[in-house]
Amino acid sequence: MLTYVSSDDAPTLIVQGDADPIVEVAHASALAEAFKKAGVPHRLYLVPGGGHGWKGTQRQETDRVLDVFLAEQFR
Repeated sequence: MLTYVSSDDAPTLIVQGDADPIVEVAHASALAEAFKKAGVPHRLYLVPGGGHGWKGTQRQETDRVLDVFLAEQFR
């Protein structure tokens, strides 16, 4: 995925559970760094205690972060 990051990418919200047993947090961090180097507006949000997919209160928190991210992009 990092191979395809370029400066003309759309603003991106990266959401990653910090307790994901399948996808390491390092992957999300590397993607955020690639966006930063390319000058792409982005935000990395680590879901505290989030695994691979989440629901309930973690999902509500993620929805709140998405609302903030979208508000930032469309000011």
